[in-house]
Amino acid sequence: MCEHDAFTHTPGSGHGTTRRTLLTGALAAPLVAGVSAGSATATTTVTRWVKPPYTDAYPAMQVKNAVGRLGEAVPVTGYFVNTTWFKITTGKMAGTYVSGSGLTTTNPATQTFAYPSPDPFSLPPVGSRLTRYVISRDFYVSTRASASFSAARRTSIAPRTKVTGKLVSSDWVRLDDGRYITTALLATTPVVRAFNGRVPSGRLRALPAYLRAPSAAASSLERVAAMQFIRMDTAFAKVFGYHITVEEGYRSLYWQKHWYAQYGAPRAAYPGTSNHGMGLAVDIRSGAGSPFTFGTSADKWLTANGAGFGFDRSWWLDQGRPNAEFWHYNFIG
Repeated sequence: MCEHDAFTHTPGSGHGTTRRTLLTGALAAPLVAGVSAGSATATTTVTRWVKPPYTDAYPAMQVKNAVGRLGEAVPVTGYFVNTTWFKITTGKMAGTYVSGSGLTTTNPATQTFAYPSPDPFSLPPVGSRLTRYVISRDFYVSTRASASFSAARRTSIAPRTKVTGKLVSSDWVRLDDGRYITTALLATTPVVRAFNGRVPSGRLRALPAYLRAPSAAASSLERVAAMQFIRMDTAFAKVFGYHITVEEGYRSLYWQKHWYAQYGAPRAAYPGTSNHGMGLAVDIRSGAGSPFTFGTSADKWLTANGAGFGFDRSWWLDQGRPNAEFWHYNFIG
């Protein structure tokens, strides 16, 4: 997938001018010759798995108006309608279509990886040139016009894209084309499962106790993401008089396995593939009485202003989507 801006502003969407909606489903639907991901014939029901990093689901057999996104290793059951399209017949995505080229006959999450050496998050001295990979699981990340989150956002970059540039601080890289990207979203390898859920404690920062949702355990995020979340909460509290309380941030491999066993895919990512496992996702208070539910003033504020602090709720989690989650935000830079 070549790097380009796969998003556009959506006037009148209720999300403000910083909210963006995926139009084409990027990595989801190149045409292929021959039935992809196995030789099952039409109407033969089979199970396949989503290839890294994700595939998009559509209401018809065309790359238009995606209704949802399925992450790496999510199982789908259905049949190949033709040499290009696979129709899902079970679960919340039943009735939708995905590209057969985005599927595989073998669960990619069964492959195991040793933790990279040297540390995948290590940085050279400031001023050095470096090559890194974008480590988001299934969302495009933002670049900025300068080394600041208050700077204008520039063209987005796809998951696992290779980038080169100069390290201008411990938090920022100036790419060769002049854009800036935060080091929070970069690693030395695109193989995210090699470190997902095993992030070194030195890369994480604990969130303050006052941000803990009722009955929630202590949470942490990747260091830069944590600082930006605290700044976002400070701005939010000035408007609403209360905090953006958190149920979960970083999720270890142990807890990824726990939630996957309880909820399964796509509600829970396959262990080792969650954005939580990199400290780049946060779940805010979601229980009964949450002030952040869809359509509330708090929800509207977060979707309108979150991107200014580097946080975004992905379009496939919005209200009305099959896997809607008002509480989940990714750190996109």
